[in-house]
Amino acid sequence: MPVLFSRFVALRVRPAGREIRKSTDGPELPVRWLLAEWPATEPEPVQFWLSTLPADTPLTTLVRTAEPRRRIEHYYREMKQALGPSHFEGRTW
Repeated sequence: MPVLFSRFVALRVRPAGREIRKSTDGPELPVRWLLAEWPATEPEPVQFWLSTLPADTPLTTLVRTAEPRRRIEHYYREMKQALGPSHFEGRTW
């Protein structure tokens, strides 16, 4: 398997949205991690993740937690294209 190199940045943010607002008890929106992957060959970040891990989580742990998700999404897209389940979604028989 080839070794891939990317840069990552992690920021603490308060994501906004109707569903987040509904699920929040107090007036403040919850603080989350925003992790962005920025490959050295790209002019801007290409992948983003939100995480509910604690505020003292190191960047390496955030990246290691996000990587399996990226692989799963990639394998799912490949499977969908190869097997063709996207052709049958939403149809009734």
